Amino acid sequence: MPTPLISRILCLQAIFIAFPNVSSFGIPPTIIHDTVTTGISTFLDQSSNILSSSSTQVANTLGNDASNILSLYKECLISNPLQTKMITGGTIAVIGDSIAQRTSQDVEKYDKKRAVSFMLFDMCYRAVQHLSFPVIVEQCRGQFLGSIVHTNVNTVQDITYYLGAIEQTLASQLIIVPFFYYPVFFTLTGFIQGLTKEQAIERAQTTFIPLMKRNLLFWLPVQFVQFSFIDENLQIPFLSVCGLAWTFILSVMAGSTKSFGKTNDDNAEIEDESTSTVIEEYCITGAEECCNIDGDHLFPGVFETGLQQEEFDNKINNMPQLDFDAQEEATEEKNVVLR
Repeated sequence: MPTPLISRILCLQAIFIAFPNVSSFGIPPTIIHDTVTTGISTFLDQSSNILSSSSTQVANTLGNDASNILSLYKECLISNPLQTKMITGGTIAVIGDSIAQRTSQDVEKYDKKRAVSFMLFDMCYRAVQHLSFPVIVEQCRGQFLGSIVHTNVNTVQDITYYLGAIEQTLASQLIIVPFFYYPVFFTLTGFIQGLTKEQAIERAQTTFIPLMKRNLLFWLPVQFVQFSFIDENLQIPFLSVCGLAWTFILSVMAGSTKSFGKTNDDNAEIEDESTSTVIEEYCITGAEECCNIDGDHLFPGVFETGLQQEEFDNKINNMPQLDFDAQEEATEEKNVVLR
């Protein structure tokens, strides 16, 4: 049902179109023109205001919903901290593993057992962090590094706080991670994935040092930020989100390497399948079936292997090169002819 304003505009437009010379009705054309123009302008202004008001309401609603969800989550962290952190960690771990599985060799098959192992392990590890972090914070307040670093009296308070954060980070990464995180990780994931004791031990021996070195490069600064600036209740959710980002970064890097490894020269006669396997089965989480990570190349890269570097050099050498001497001679001959 059109509004009275729209009906008025339509009627005036119909009269104006049907009777161009409306002066016979005693109505000057300028009055009708001004009336129609004013009505259309008013209608457009009202429509613009309605759309602007609707957009503002939608944005406010979404903002309020996000704020309400965050408030509800913080309330859960206060009322049920352990359960909330475990559920958060387990959920994000499943998401991270699904991202990592997309870059594995068998893309079409989703390994549910591996996802379950990640979920259970991460939930257990978040429980350990929930119980151990208060102890670490209590015992590591900068007194150890403070006795080594000599500072002025005026700055000792500020530096001690950050020295404490460094001590807490080192305690987490150099005590909890190597002596609890990885032993439980390799044991639990190997058991759920059906590996024998010998296979689980072999995988741990092969990947422990490279994974530890690679993870320290990421988690040392992340945990320093956690202990320095993140609220205590939000520290474990913060680490879970950072873990998801870390998995995503490694998956993207491994996926790029895998794509490069599949691009072969059309004239190539020999293909090194072992090298291709290394590229496609790069260790992202440490639970891959054929996990392979080189201690000298901790991150997947386009030029990690000698074969890839050689292929790149060959492509560069086979590119057409400009013969400046021949070009100069041709220019001189052309000038002679012109003369």
